[in-house]
Amino acid sequence: MTRFSERTEQFDFFDKQWGHPDWTGNTVLDFGGNIGGFLREADNRVERENYGCLDLDKEGLERGQAGLSSHAFCLLQSVQF
Repeated sequence: MTRFSERTEQFDFFDKQWGHPDWTGNTVLDFGGNIGGFLREADNRVERENYGCLDLDKEGLERGQAGLSSHAFCLLQSVQF
């Protein structure tokens, strides 16, 4: 069963940890980004074309990509032993 993350504190956490930097022109790779909550919360402080999201959950990525069209959402294929 797919669980979609509705968390909204990711951007604020990293923004504070890094001393509120100017995010303009920086590339963000969101590991485990699910539906793209980091980018949603960034509220245009991160340029959409500079955001990439990786996750294991195909449905979560599809939902994120539908809501944030034309952004890089990539499914990680994994093998468990």
